Amino acid sequence: MSDFVGHLCWDKVEAGNIISTEAVSPSAAVFFATHAPLRISRRASDNVDREYDGGEVGEENVRHDFLTRTMANGVLLMPIVGGSGSGKSHLVRWVKERTESTPRRHVIYLEKARTSLKSIVEALLTEVDGPEFDKLRSDVLRMGTEITLGGLKQRLLNYLQEALTEAEARIPAERLLVGPGKLELILLDPVLREHMLRPDRLVPRLAEHLWADRGAGKPERQLSFTEEDLPLNLLNIDDAAVATKRLCTLIQTRPELQKAALDLLNRHLDVAVMNATNMGVGRLQNAMIEIRKEFARRRQEIVLLIEDFALIQGIQRDLLESIIEVGVRDGGEVLAPIRTLLAITPGPYRDLVDTVVTRIRATTPYAYYLDQQFDGGPDAMADAASFVGRYLNAVRVGAKALEERGDRTGAVPNKCDECHFSEPCHAGFGVSPKGHGLYPFNENALERMIRSRARHDDSGNLLFNPRSVVGEVVRNILVEHADAIRSGSFPEVRFREEYPPGTNGKRMLAAVREELTELDPADADRRVTFVEFWGGAPDHAVNLHPNLHSAFRIRPLKDADTSPSGGPHRERRDTSPDRNTNLVPPPQPNEKIPASLVKHLDEIERWANGTAELPQATARELRSLISQAVIRRAQWMDPLAPEPSSALIRNAWPNRSTVVSIEGALGEALDVTNAAIRFTRTDRNAVFFQGILKARAGIIEGNAAHIRRLDGIAERHQDRLQQAICAAREVQDHHLAVAFRGSLFGAALAGRAVPGMTDAELLDVALDPGVEWSRKDQDVRTPGWLKAWETHSAARPHLVAGIREGIGIAQGRGEVRMLDTARILHHLRDAADSWTWQMPEEGVPGWAKNALKGLSNWNRLLEEQASSLRELLESIRSLLPRGVRGREMVESVSAALESAARVGIAPDDIQSIREMNARALKCDWPVVQRLEQDLERLAQTSSGDRTRQRRLVTVAAMDRGEHLRFAMEFLSRSDTWLSNKLEEARMRESNSGDGALRELDELLARWAAVAGVDAS
Repeated sequence: MSDFVGHLCWDKVEAGNIISTEAVSPSAAVFFATHAPLRISRRASDNVDREYDGGEVGEENVRHDFLTRTMANGVLLMPIVGGSGSGKSHLVRWVKERTESTPRRHVIYLEKARTSLKSIVEALLTEVDGPEFDKLRSDVLRMGTEITLGGLKQRLLNYLQEALTEAEARIPAERLLVGPGKLELILLDPVLREHMLRPDRLVPRLAEHLWADRGAGKPERQLSFTEEDLPLNLLNIDDAAVATKRLCTLIQTRPELQKAALDLLNRHLDVAVMNATNMGVGRLQNAMIEIRKEFARRRQEIVLLIEDFALIQGIQRDLLESIIEVGVRDGGEVLAPIRTLLAITPGPYRDLVDTVVTRIRATTPYAYYLDQQFDGGPDAMADAASFVGRYLNAVRVGAKALEERGDRTGAVPNKCDECHFSEPCHAGFGVSPKGHGLYPFNENALERMIRSRARHDDSGNLLFNPRSVVGEVVRNILVEHADAIRSGSFPEVRFREEYPPGTNGKRMLAAVREELTELDPADADRRVTFVEFWGGAPDHAVNLHPNLHSAFRIRPLKDADTSPSGGPHRERRDTSPDRNTNLVPPPQPNEKIPASLVKHLDEIERWANGTAELPQATARELRSLISQAVIRRAQWMDPLAPEPSSALIRNAWPNRSTVVSIEGALGEALDVTNAAIRFTRTDRNAVFFQGILKARAGIIEGNAAHIRRLDGIAERHQDRLQQAICAAREVQDHHLAVAFRGSLFGAALAGRAVPGMTDAELLDVALDPGVEWSRKDQDVRTPGWLKAWETHSAARPHLVAGIREGIGIAQGRGEVRMLDTARILHHLRDAADSWTWQMPEEGVPGWAKNALKGLSNWNRLLEEQASSLRELLESIRSLLPRGVRGREMVESVSAALESAARVGIAPDDIQSIREMNARALKCDWPVVQRLEQDLERLAQTSSGDRTRQRRLVTVAAMDRGEHLRFAMEFLSRSDTWLSNKLEEARMRESNSGDGALRELDELLARWAAVAGVDAS
């Protein structure tokens, strides 16, 4: 068995050559070796939606009916209708391989891969000669020499525009579009024309179709105008002509005009093709009529096999007219009888029914339909296994051996019969109903891979496309994954990406996938894929058939059960899709699960396996459960803060995806990059979601690990909750930084904060609401300073309350009693270090804005206040020079006052002056010197120096009391009365015997010297 590991019983190059999605590509031997009976039904030709009573038929029935049915007037048109990939071309090829030309029959075969006009004309004109035929061949050949591909695209638009100019309206809506200056404008306007010549539009595709045969592997493309081809929504439509824009707007706003425009374009497309390719309208029809005349002379009937109606795009009208032309006239055969087998898709066939088929209904009462080959019924996978088994066997036999046999019956020997690995291979991977080994598939894997590529019809039924099965499943695995199978790395990550399980078929439970991941973390992805695909998605972690593990080099799990579904003899289950079936296993008899919980669990399962988005209701339940766990865990100690109210929590931590984001949940916000908690769409998270929902419902058993994980999430993310609360309160660090700076600077406005304070002093003033603060030096404050303080002081209590609530906790609903000073001390130190203010553009808490308004001109206030104090100092020093003590000045003035009183020249308000002098004796005269020193230190700094800002704040903010203004008042008033009395004393100088007068004279002279007054 060890030699079977990584064994390839096929050659991947041979597989690539043999397995083709096109019926015409393989040789006849390969074609018959891989042919599987088709499911064919008959339906009335005049109603494509009504089934015919004849029921299902086989390929031979179709061929016999086609070749032997009596023709009315020498014409038979038999449609083979089916969707893309349904096998209609395969059926035409099958008829062709079993229908050879004879003396009584001439077979013309139009292959779908030979799409060029040259290939079509050559096939139609084979075995006929004559000047007219030679001229037609020559004209088609000239298209390749005289017209470039780019020129053909332009010519198609030009001739289509001409056809629309001459067109006649069939319905009222077309009257607005046919004729000069109407729909044809779209084909003339350079802007719109550029759009219609884009590579992905019809005209370039059609030109390439006519120019050269379709390359291998190129997809089929619709060759008729669709709404996408109408240039109605161009971004540069304003660059188009006014008349063109008006027409586009009209067509765009009226659906009936859009339909009419498309009908007109498609109806005249044949004419444009004929003219653009040098063939001319009617020439091919005439040539075909002449061909029929020629074969009538030869007494041969024509069998025309058309693999795809789209193949003859551009010549459909001429060709169809020629093949339905009555051949019997006046009782004689004028034209050779012609039998046409035409493969066509349902849409074009409906159009054909309305035109051509109605004229020959008498001879073609029905059409043959290619039904879905695998329809999701109970026998669908057996049919699919037989279908795939034929291809696997053909690849193993090889093209050369098949060619040598030359068998046209499909009786190919089973290559497995001569393989010495067949016993372990078939035991593990199984065989098809025809006995062909399914390796490297088994029925489980084959079904899931086919379902991965299937689609649903309008009724919800699964539709399996044979072309998709052959190309996207069989060929892809045998060719693209052959190296991975050989190396033992299959199924690799790429396999899972190529075959997403989707909505078709049973998905393995997220809990099982998670269990497998835990049991085999090193190779989890590969094992999950292996068990889900080859094991049929069991309901618990299992080992599959030992030969499956061995072939793919996936070690069995210890102590795990072996799944009976891992081999070929599995119990068949109903594979029909039921969108309403719960994916979650039903509860045990003693386990009561509410219906609402079952619904949530099932929705989570579908979310996990990628078949559906998570509904909003379920996502909301999960978010609530998780976010509440975080709320309950929060201690509100880091940072230290009072416990928030429920309303605040709902605002800061809402039950939305911006807090708890779940990938793939409906209703997710557009941007969840900043969500506090984020869950990706994984099995682990799905199992966790299911577990915590069960635990909340009281089902604790088996969910302890999920409860612990929820607790861990709450522990890890409580800081995000607290940050969210801080943000909602606007007490995050950046909020507090600006608030503390504002509080400190506001205290400076009140004279309570100056540079050089200790941390304790800074905290004390920053947290003081200032309701009892007042400046003693208000009379020396500038108006701007007073206004700023007035604005700040009114809002300061609210500012300080916001700060205290942001950094402290309260007992009950009382005041904040404990402060987290460590959290904010650095903000205060930073503010006290720079003493600069700049209002941030954002991050200013709403509760602080009013208190900060007065600080908007902080630097200007400082400069203005310092300038005002400088002027006041200069005025004082003009009367109290440096070196003169203020108290001595007061004593001298007082002595002079008394001397003046004795000689009778005292001032009139002598009592008031005596009171002023008495007060002046108590004045803080050193304040003048201190201000002078502060101003001198400020003058020693330059602009931009950090020291200058601190000294500027010291000068401007310090409360110097009431003495500065009084000192100035005393000096000024004393100067006034002493200066006035000085003159009066001089007039009495002659009385030298008056001692008091002499004493006064001496005092006045001394004042004059101090005050700088001329005493002479």
